[in-house]
Amino acid sequence: MTNSRNTTDPSMSPAQSLAAAARRSAKTRYGLGLSGLDARAARDMAGRDAVEAALAALREVANRDPDRARLRDGRGFARCDMPLGHALASAPSGEVLGRPSFARLAMDLARKYRRQVPNALAMRMGLTDQYDLFD
Repeated sequence: MTNSRNTTDPSMSPAQSLAAAARRSAKTRYGLGLSGLDARAARDMAGRDAVEAALAALREVANRDPDRARLRDGRGFARCDMPLGHALASAPSGEVLGRPSFARLAMDLARKYRRQVPNALAMRMGLTDQYDLFD
């Protein structure tokens, strides 16, 4: 029997892992279920390019987090974001783009970790302007 709270269970498919992590995050971050977050996120969903850049940013952060937040080394995801971050990073872009709540969670998490990604990705996400590229 799969525990829905354990989003890092290796027996779960990537889609199940993403759905479980997104359900928990939607509840803790927004106080909403996924369907409620879908309705809210659909009204102001980021563009396809921005969401794809956010996913690329999350993949970059996940690559810096091989210990899955076991060590406090200032790299990768924090322990509270690790299940969602790794689930989004391993999800196909089409799956995330297909559900507004997943896209919102990806954009919000990428925004939080933007200092760990190249400035060009942050710019594609719309989180910086060209002047930040010359710091």
